[in-house]
Amino acid sequence: MRRETRKPRRPTTRLLMAGSAVAALVTLALRLDAAQLEAWMPVEFIRVEGDIWHLDASEFRAALGPHVAGGYFLVNLTEIEAAARTFAWIDQVRVTRVWPDTILVQIKEHQPVARWGEDSLLNGRGERFTPNQTASFERLPSLSGPVGQEKQVLNMMRALNGKLQARQLRVESLRLSKRLAWVAQLDGGTEIVFGNQDPLAAMDRLLALLPKLGEERIAAIQKVDLRYPNGFSMILKPESQTPPQALSSLRNPLSPDSTRAQTGPRLVKQFM
Repeated sequence: MRRETRKPRRPTTRLLMAGSAVAALVTLALRLDAAQLEAWMPVEFIRVEGDIWHLDASEFRAALGPHVAGGYFLVNLTEIEAAARTFAWIDQVRVTRVWPDTILVQIKEHQPVARWGEDSLLNGRGERFTPNQTASFERLPSLSGPVGQEKQVLNMMRALNGKLQARQLRVESLRLSKRLAWVAQLDGGTEIVFGNQDPLAAMDRLLALLPKLGEERIAAIQKVDLRYPNGFSMILKPESQTPPQALSSLRNPLSPDSTRAQTGPRLVKQFM
């Protein structure tokens, strides 16, 4: 008696069978009305994935809930994505279906690098977003300026920090006025007024002259005004014990200068 040997099914056959099953399900879905389809294959779960630090995941899922009505096949993924983006902390979002009853929402939060104005934050691309509270981000540098100038102000802060790195200083706040005038404050408390000129070129001039003062005298500076066409002025901290005449060493070696000091917060003008 001869025993028949069955040949194993090829992978192609399995794929054809799976494809046929999916096609059958789709055909059945098209024949059902919306109510029947929702009852037959409802969305049971909304799964949120990503590194979540500030977003309330439970509140987020609850807000998306009304948008998953209609069943697995009829749910509008674009609508869910739009609802997700109403949350201030959402930077990137991707919504997909996961067979047979789950909607997967993959998110990426904004990574704040600076504060903006009174109640907003900036991400690393200079994009502004406004969460419910920013009090916990006081450690971040404070930036401000006209609407639409967020990226420019952030890039200027980074460029200034690059020039200040050798002195182990950083910009703590940077403001751009409506008249496009710049004012910075360093983490040591020194205020620098740039006005409408290029802050980077002005900072280069200032840094070239600072070594003539010495570290103790540099620490005594409260404010530097760089708006003068032929020089700059400095206001010294009231508690500073640096003799006014000692500041005469801050001089441009290429041109004469004159120095003047006053009592109180001492004003010292340096002309190049």
